Amino acid sequence: GGLARDAVRGRCCVELGAGCGVVSSLLWRLGAGSVVAAERLEIIPLLELNLEANCKAQHLASGSGEATAAATTTAAPPMAVPHMWGESVTPLLEATNDRRGPDLLLAVDCIYDEAAVAPLLSSLCRLGAGDSGSSAERRVETVVAVDESYRRPAALALFMASLEERGLRAEPVAEGALHPDIRRESVRIYRLVGLATAA
Repeated sequence: GGLARDAVRGRCCVELGAGCGVVSSLLWRLGAGSVVAAERLEIIPLLELNLEANCKAQHLASGSGEATAAATTTAAPPMAVPHMWGESVTPLLEATNDRRGPDLLLAVDCIYDEAAVAPLLSSLCRLGAGDSGSSAERRVETVVAVDESYRRPAALALFMASLEERGLRAEPVAEGALHPDIRRESVRIYRLVGLATAA
């Protein structure tokens, strides 16, 4: 799970709060079938520039003999789509491959303001967080990451306390399951799962 290459390859990914596009670019490089990078409207021009530069640089690197998942995929580069948390997710759903929505949903470093917790959770839920779907072929894996070294702890506490009322639970991803390059003492990564499927 998480950001392992085998867990990403071929999947339809949506990243909320994509910022400058680093995570969305990584998803594409790991061979995602499609990537939708969602961010506030005023951030979209910079996000588009970064996504274009990162994906172009990757194609140039792959031409030098470096084997990568993205070099062998026919997936389009990540698509930047405007989205304010809590508002309609229809544009995000329409941007996904089959218009059904993601099967991998990410919110990385998005839990920083208590006022933003409810809108963020609204968007996550509307996109299928914790949804095991009606069949085994449709499952939305939801990954949330937070760096506790500089984010406000009250926002994370409110986020965690608000999960149950939305039918969700956060399961910590074991540090040993993470690639050594992304292990940090202050970084916590969680999978959001439905209460019915929580262990």
